[in-house]
Amino acid sequence: MASSDSAALIGYWESKSRKHWLALYRTPDGYRYEAVGAAGRFPAASETEAIAMMERRLPEFQPDRAKTPMRRVDVATEDSKRPKCSICRKEAGSGKDCDRCASYRRMKQERDNPTPKQRAAKETWEREFQSQQDAERLLEAARLARFSGRRITVGLVSCGKSKLDHPAPARELYTSTLFRAACQYAERCCDDWVILSAGHGVLLPEQIVAPYERAMEQLSLSEKEHWGRTASSFLTQHYRGLDVRYEGLAGSEYLDHLLWDVERPLHGYGIGLRIKRLQEMLRDCRTFLPTSQLRGNEYLERIINRSMESVSATMRTTVADYWQNRRGLFRYLAVLTVESYRNGRTQRETEGWALSRFAKELSLRAPSQRVEHEAWVRQRAGMLQGMIRSIWRFAADADLRPK
Repeated sequence: MASSDSAALIGYWESKSRKHWLALYRTPDGYRYEAVGAAGRFPAASETEAIAMMERRLPEFQPDRAKTPMRRVDVATEDSKRPKCSICRKEAGSGKDCDRCASYRRMKQERDNPTPKQRAAKETWEREFQSQQDAERLLEAARLARFSGRRITVGLVSCGKSKLDHPAPARELYTSTLFRAACQYAERCCDDWVILSAGHGVLLPEQIVAPYERAMEQLSLSEKEHWGRTASSFLTQHYRGLDVRYEGLAGSEYLDHLLWDVERPLHGYGIGLRIKRLQEMLRDCRTFLPTSQLRGNEYLERIINRSMESVSATMRTTVADYWQNRRGLFRYLAVLTVESYRNGRTQRETEGWALSRFAKELSLRAPSQRVEHEAWVRQRAGMLQGMIRSIWRFAADADLRPK
């Protein structure tokens, strides 16, 4: 593979057989890629965007990807910068008596010195490629604009062992009951959602994926840490510039390795109880009106900010950790309060009804700790009722009852 001295290799992919490969370079005037029988240039805002664009285009450079999918390999050493022949194991094209190297030399000759017909076909392909990249950039900008200006909830759904036996969109590939229940909740109750996969890191719901066999339990500790860094990096890039709240609908084997804490409404549940819990959460989500969800979250943030301003600077970290660890539950209490106000209940009626539903929610999240949670609610009943009264007054001041 030829490359100029001014080009820096930033990404390299190859199939298991090394029959197919793709190299990505950063050059002074943009980015350039090379593959078996193909090469081209394209603009990108950053290395991360360029690598992501090539990841999406991998199927175009590997017709038999379902059998030998290309994977990204380390480009830190000199050996990994050049593809190897899968037969003679020498640098591709250098084996004098190797039929595959001879075939590689012929393809390279066609690429570097194409006929007029081949050149016209290549130019057509490049124009179509550029047009598609421009369209994808516009769609990406529209997606980020749709979520900007507010806090969004992103559901993190874990993949499942049960799969279809053929390539399909990720949302359809996994067939387990738990996965279907989590998808149904995420689609209905979250602003956006993604799938955490042991084999692929993070998958978008519409991304086409071939069946594979890999589970988090099979990975070593270093592999799990690498998975966590890769998945966290993808999420950071995919939701760049947005105010995001992650709702973990996956197991701890996935969520423990992300680089930040996420809310875990299913923590401590077995598979059967997770399904039941997701169904209950979905019913609650369908019950509460969007106004109740939006205003409940808004009023809770007011209370949190007010409590942060009232404590000394040395205590703010402790108070912030307290709210962060319980934000999901208190958000639920705030939404309950706003919904109760909208349904015409008085302040006193709301205190009893919302506190009762809140206590039930605690027992559902961790049935084995029901006694401890009941005691926790009794000890903090005054604080919880004060929060309910504050949020009820916020709702009354805004006159949120349906006209």
